[in-house]
Amino acid sequence: MYYYIIPYFFLLLGSLLIKNYNFNKSIIILILFTFLFPAILIVILRGNIGTDTLQYLRHFNSLSIQGYIDTFEPGFNYLAALINLFGFKDNFDVAIIGFLIIFLLIKSFSDSKESALLFIYILFPIFFYDLSINTLRAGLAFALSSIALDYLYEKQNFKFILFTILSIFMQYSAIFIIIFFLFFKLEKKYLISLIVLIFFISTSGLSIFADYSVYIFNKQDLYKDYVSPSSISGLAPIILFILIFSSFVVYTSNTRPNNLLILILIFEGLSFLLTKVSYAGLRFQLIFLFALILLIKQEQNIITDKRSFFKFMFFIGLIGFMITMKNITFIDEEAESTYVPYRFFWEEI
Repeated sequence: MYYYIIPYFFLLLGSLLIKNYNFNKSIIILILFTFLFPAILIVILRGNIGTDTLQYLRHFNSLSIQGYIDTFEPGFNYLAALINLFGFKDNFDVAIIGFLIIFLLIKSFSDSKESALLFIYILFPIFFYDLSINTLRAGLAFALSSIALDYLYEKQNFKFILFTILSIFMQYSAIFIIIFFLFFKLEKKYLISLIVLIFFISTSGLSIFADYSVYIFNKQDLYKDYVSPSSISGLAPIILFILIFSSFVVYTSNTRPNNLLILILIFEGLSFLLTKVSYAGLRFQLIFLFALILLIKQEQNIITDKRSFFKFMFFIGLIGFMITMKNITFIDEEAESTYVPYRFFWEEI
C-alpha cells in the first residue's frame, strides 16, 4: 500500500512551494508535474490494478482484433479506437488514458495558487487514484467538465459548450456536474443554443446518439439491480462533503447566499438517501462532491481567509486519504482485479 501513500506525501511537499510563493501558471504546472511524478509512475506503470481495469484491457484487446466496438460511451469508444491505431500493447493504451486524465486535471487546476492547493489537498487524496487508475471514463469526463467550467466562468461560451459535449460523451455522469452551472452561469442565448443543439442531435437519428441512448438505458437497467453493501453506505462521502461545504460556508459568510451551493447540497443529501436502496446513490454522491470542489475552485475569490480555509482543506484531505486507503485495501471477492497488492505491468507478463 505504500506505493499509494508515498506519492501523496511527496505531493504535499510540493504544496509548500506553491503555498509560500507567488508563481505564475507555467511554474505551477512545472511544480505539479514534478511533485506528481511518483503518482504518475504509479498510474502508467501499473499492471492489472483497479476493479475496472480488466474491462478496459479487454476493450483494447477487442479493438485490436475487431476494430471499432461500442462497449462504452461513444466519446470514449472513438478515443480508444484512435489510441489503438498506434499499435501499442493494451496496458500501454490504458496508461495513455490515465496520463491524459492527469494532464487535463493539471491544466485546469494550475490557473492559480489556490486551485493548485485545492487539487493537492482535496482532489488528489479523494479522487486521484480512482479517476486515473480505475474509473477512466469518469476520470476523462470529470477532467473535461472542470475545463468546461473554466471556460464558462471566463465567458468563453463556445469552448464551454464544446468541452461540455466532449465530457458528456466520455461518460454521461458529466451532465450531473455541469447542469448546475449551466442554468446559473451560462448566458441565456447560449443556453438556448445548447438546448436546441442537443434537441437537434437527439432527433436527427445520428447513430452516435442512438448508441449513446442505448448505452445509458442499459447502464441504468444494470444499476437498478445493485444494492448498497451495508447500512452505512454513503456515510464517508457525505461526511467529507459536509466538512468541505461547512468550511466554504464559514469562510464566505460575508457574501450573499449561494443558490448553486445550496442546490448541490440538496442533491448530495438526496444521493445519500438513495444509497440505502441502490448502489447508484454512491456514484451520485461522488459526482456531487466533485461538483462542490469545482464550485469552490471557480469561486475561490470570495473566500475571506484563504490561509485558514486551506488549513481546513489539508486536514479534511488527510481524512479523505485515509478513507481512500481503507477502500483500496478492501478486497472484493467478486472483483477480477484489485488495488492491492500493487503490481507493475512487467510483473504480469
